Amino acid sequence: MKGVGKFQAGKTYKCSWGSSWRDDSEEEFIIGQTYLLPLELRGPSGNENILTLIPYLDDNHGLYKVQDGKLIDKYNFFSFGSIISWDEFVLLFNKKVEQIKNEE
Repeated sequence: MKGVGKFQAGKTYKCSWGSSWRDDSEEEFIIGQTYLLPLELRGPSGNENILTLIPYLDDNHGLYKVQDGKLIDKYNFFSFGSIISWDEFVLLFNKKVEQIKNEE
């Protein structure tokens, strides 16, 4: 897990999602693959921090594969194209967040 701010190295996180949140015909999570997963921190529970997958953003239902250094966004939810380099995605995403924070 990579992240900054609320998500920190060395902490234990428990991530959950409902089995009905994803259709059986959709791409499955594959161990060893890299994904962008929209997560929401739901709060600590003992020594664990509880996260939940946010599946309702678009038809990807919370699964954006990163392959060969590129983010695959087949429904173009982020409006950066259906395939974009990871570095460019991070740059554009951070820029968009700053614009929202600054109410531009």
